[in-house]
Amino acid sequence: SNLAFGSGHDLRLYHNGSVSYITNYTGTLDISNNADNADINFRNDNGAGGVSTYFYLDGSLTNGTTTLGATRFPDNSKIFMGTGGDLEIYHDGSNSYIKDTGTGNLIIQGSSRIELKAANDEKYLRAIVNGAVSLYYDDVEKLATTSTGVTVTGAAFINGNTDNSVEFLTVDDGDPTVGSQRPHIKFTGAGTQLGKIRVLDNGVGMQFLNSADSIKLTIADSGNATFAGDVISNSNIKINTGSHLFFDGGTNATYISE
Repeated sequence: SNLAFGSGHDLRLYHNGSVSYITNYTGTLDISNNADNADINFRNDNGAGGVSTYFYLDGSLTNGTTTLGATRFPDNSKIFMGTGGDLEIYHDGSNSYIKDTGTGNLIIQGSSRIELKAANDEKYLRAIVNGAVSLYYDDVEKLATTSTGVTVTGAAFINGNTDNSVEFLTVDDGDPTVGSQRPHIKFTGAGTQLGKIRVLDNGVGMQFLNSADSIKLTIADSGNATFAGDVISNSNIKINTGSHLFFDGGTNATYISE
């Protein structure tokens, strides 16, 4: 039997012996709750002999400006998308999930940029169409792709930790050559410095330092090399024609010429 409303019987409620129906044949089917801050609940069998709320329209969350409508899903109430339910979105009471459990890839697309942020708006990642992909630490950009490679802000540790690594450090301060913050490459093993290569003061050469951060070799842009210690050769030392080897002993300087 049917329960029909309207002159043309356009809204009908009926049961066919197996399934119950609410059917509308003309215009919009409008379901409203005019009670202030009240909800509209959608319940169904919970698989345990009772019913549970699958989701509900929460009138208490709307404010007429920034939130005009609110649909809430209880903990462990999942949204399944796809014929096989391949995409799941849910909260288990402790963590929130977006899971692709079926075929194909999980694709996130944006017309101009995609950003991953914390609830306080702190940035994790930003990807810009035809531009950079940037990674952030504590809301500060640390790595960004460019048209020619990558830009790193701060030190870069190769090998995943500071105990056994190669550290690349570039500094953009007003004077990037002051003290240990001048641009350098540091080699570390078991948390201890093994050696370092860094830019010479005022950026006119290179320095090679030992594990104690002591300068052992300086190579100037002119090509001159200064050693702090003995120079040991297990093979020949060749002097090109017109050149000489100079031993500076003050007033007793010695030359060896080709």
